[in-house]
Amino acid sequence: MNLKFTIWFLFLASFVFCGTKGTNDWFGLSRNYKLSITVQSGGTTFYNKPVEQSINFTSFLIGEGETSAFSLKSLKLVEVDAEENLVDSVITFQFDVDDNYDSLTNAVGKLVFIMEGTTAVSSERYFHLYYDVVGKSYTAPIRPALVELADSTVVDEGQVSYQIEGQNAVYYYQKEGAAFSSILDNNGNDWVGYQSTGNLNLQYRGIPNLGVCGHPGFSGELGSESRIIYNGPARIKVRSVTSDSKWVFEWDFFPEFARMTLIEKDPAVNYWFLYEGTPGGSFSPNDFMFRNSNVSNYLDANWSGDLSNPEWVCFGDETLSRALYFIQHEGDNIIDSYKPHGVTEPELKMTIFGFGRNGSEAELTAAPAQFTIGISEANDYATVSGLVTSVLNDITVNIEDPLPVELTSFTASVEKNTVKLKWQTATEVNNYGFAVERSTVKGEWLKVGFVEGAGNSNSHKKYSFTDNLTLTSYSYSYRLKQIDLNGSFTYSNEVKVKAEIKPTEFALSQNYPNPFNPVTTIKYSIPNNGVETQHAASVQLKVFNLLGQEVATLVNKQQPAGSYEVKFDGSNLPSGIYIYKLTSGEYTAVKKFTLLK
Repeated sequence: MNLKFTIWFLFLASFVFCGTKGTNDWFGLSRNYKLSITVQSGGTTFYNKPVEQSINFTSFLIGEGETSAFSLKSLKLVEVDAEENLVDSVITFQFDVDDNYDSLTNAVGKLVFIMEGTTAVSSERYFHLYYDVVGKSYTAPIRPALVELADSTVVDEGQVSYQIEGQNAVYYYQKEGAAFSSILDNNGNDWVGYQSTGNLNLQYRGIPNLGVCGHPGFSGELGSESRIIYNGPARIKVRSVTSDSKWVFEWDFFPEFARMTLIEKDPAVNYWFLYEGTPGGSFSPNDFMFRNSNVSNYLDANWSGDLSNPEWVCFGDETLSRALYFIQHEGDNIIDSYKPHGVTEPELKMTIFGFGRNGSEAELTAAPAQFTIGISEANDYATVSGLVTSVLNDITVNIEDPLPVELTSFTASVEKNTVKLKWQTATEVNNYGFAVERSTVKGEWLKVGFVEGAGNSNSHKKYSFTDNLTLTSYSYSYRLKQIDLNGSFTYSNEVKVKAEIKPTEFALSQNYPNPFNPVTTIKYSIPNNGVETQHAASVQLKVFNLLGQEVATLVNKQQPAGSYEVKFDGSNLPSGIYIYKLTSGEYTAVKKFTLLK
């Protein structure tokens, strides 16, 4: 039987995997099989980019007619040029197996490797991944550790911690506190500087300090249990679960940054993601922060507002020429804020920055959600912005390999509040059908439907499936499990979509800043109400003085469902209290704001 998957993804980079056997460009020594990987940068410049890609070696071996079990020890990765000449035989990589891994029947896991150096815009890089089956002897490849678990029993700030060393930072992650009590740069400066006041509720400094959990010093009922899930030279994964099992989150440590995924949370409790610490080792007048909009301020000044997408901030120390950046991967319309602490007590000085922190209130509710932290060896906006873009932008995969059904396309798209999958085959041999699977936040695959196949066909066949799940603003991954009439099966590679949920009700937010001089921002939402987005609503947003006289028209047009923001410039108006009014159909909302010159 001959099955071929050709799946394209619409992101910023792509892979091409091809199964072949020994040729004159063979660098796999005794390995008999090879996947050729092409990485295309698209519109992004990548810096030491971690590559994470799920691979099913059982499917590839079946396609090669192999019946023996896959050997993890056989893996070898090298970089080649466009003519397949060897460029680098020393690549840092690992293969992290799935929970239900079986070397014979389900050799599935995730390949993780570091694309070292700079990968320029619109460029390509090429890799060979060699593999084989058990029963043979293989020379282990050289895989330098770019991230390392240096100590799993070290005591830091009073708790047993993991000491994890990357290229730019040494992280001390408390096992019970489930948080960073220290983060050292390459000169040993501690960007957290945790201290305890002796009162558990008043312990301060740390990352991420989610509120009820994830805080250095927390233990007992407030504590968590942490364990290593994967420990390799390219990635270390730590999972933490709170004592009441209501909060589950994982940290992926890569050579130059650490990424947190909040998997589960207590639905009754909001949270924030905080940085309470000491930039460069101490809180000083030269310390500063800048936001994604390239607006900066020294750390003795307060700031509050909703960061635009992508949401990130950076804290710098001019004397060190380094910076610590923070990224919130999923955008929102929630207030973020910063204020200094301990202004009159030098030994207590620290930053208090929070994604989703509005005054003393935590307002984040999303789970799953992701956040990333990292140290930059430069503290200018252009450098840090480039690093953030490199971290945020995904890479995608195109796989071609001989299998029993020729699948020519597989796409996923969001339609209203559902995900629509479409695929097409060119030929089919003994095809029973397709099980449709969706990845859960825990990395497991869940069957969500089945579509019957054509059996045998030499003509193009089109298929579709609608997943009627309740969408949130999060990425969803799908794959097809193609099943033969004899019960054998193989998987396609994954397609990914990101849902962007339209608002369900009208809303007019309080402007910020308020009072203002002379510019402020007003946000509002127009609901979907179940109609197509091309059916726009008539929207008016106007400003009046207290005499009821109209002084400005900010919006007067048809607008589709969505969230909007407008700027109001009061340069030509005197100081005073004004009213802004949103009108759309039968909906009207009014709020006051103050222009203070």
